[in-house]
Amino acid sequence: MVYLIGSIVFFSWGLGVGKFQVFPYQYLEEVNALLLPHSQEPPGLGNEVSLLDLAFTDEIIESELLYSPLTTIEGIQEKK
Repeated sequence: MVYLIGSIVFFSWGLGVGKFQVFPYQYLEEVNALLLPHSQEPPGLGNEVSLLDLAFTDEIIESELLYSPLTTIEGIQEKK
């Protein structure tokens, strides 16, 4: 019974640390910054051209196509 109550208390405290950023959130954040390298942000997808450059990069195998290839954003919306 003591283990169950202790588990519930520590689990709730862990949720509070994550949600409300109470003690020791700042220390955990500093340790995380030291241990994990900062990842680079993905390239911006501000316009259709950059999305098409990232999305449609694989070679098309004509014999394995079930539908006509998509080449525009509008084509994706039409296929839905």
